[in-house]
Amino acid sequence: RSLFKSLIKYCKNEKYLFPSIRSNHKSFEEKRYWRGPVWINCNWIIYQGLKNKDKKFAEIIRKNSINLVEKKNFREYYSCKSGLGMGAKNFSWSAALYLDFILNRS
Repeated sequence: RSLFKSLIKYCKNEKYLFPSIRSNHKSFEEKRYWRGPVWINCNWIIYQGLKNKDKKFAEIIRKNSINLVEKKNFREYYSCKSGLGMGAKNFSWSAALYLDFILNRS
């Protein structure tokens, strides 16, 4: 349960889930790979871990991820502040995991 509480605290003030580093962390860099952007594959892994433990929170992650992809297309990663798609365009793991989110509800 403490891991779950940590995840909620981690994303409490974030518009898009889950930044690789919290936006208020001193090492945060909005456009630098693992220094802040949101990755759909990371969200999918967190969702998979939570969907049988806390369906409500898992559904928030799922919907947030779907919304991000639908608004910003299939990108490699996204800004946790604006949702801006960054990195490669038409990124296949974002597309594949989007389909999984759509087809396999918790």
